[in-house]
Amino acid sequence: MILNREVPSHGNLRIVITGPVGAGKSTFVRTISEIEVVDTDRNG
Repeated sequence: MILNREVPSHGNLRIVITGPVGAGKSTFVRTISEIEVVDTDRNG
């Protein structure tokens, strides 16, 4: 799903990303982020 919305003028936007392990949530965040992402994944 692609959202085509403008960011509010104050520049803050919150997005909730959910899904099971291995669904690609972290990959999605890294792909759309304009800044370096803090990695919270653990290697099992």
